Amino acid sequence: MKGFDICINDENVKAGLEAGVVAINIDVYNRISVCGVDYSNFASVNWIQSKLNPEDKIKVTVLDIEENSPFSVDMIDRQELLKEYKMLKQDLEKEGLL
Repeated sequence: MKGFDICINDENVKAGLEAGVVAINIDVYNRISVCGVDYSNFASVNWIQSKLNPEDKIKVTVLDIEENSPFSVDMIDRQELLKEYKMLKQDLEKEGLL
């Protein structure tokens, strides 16, 4: 499968999904996360959640991977997601934004 090899200061993590999306995010607080959504079982997956320091080196390589590095999984409740969507939609309609 297509995926990423993410190297942070010589520590490598391989992340990829057969059916889904993988994202590499760095926020304004210098935190990095490598996470995604596995469409085959509608689960949120997480490989990395850590703080970056000045002078940290990050290298991202796109490649074919056979096996992922260990990751955590959180199941997404579709009914709860739909309920939240409807509430947000209603709020935006009340404000005239939709």
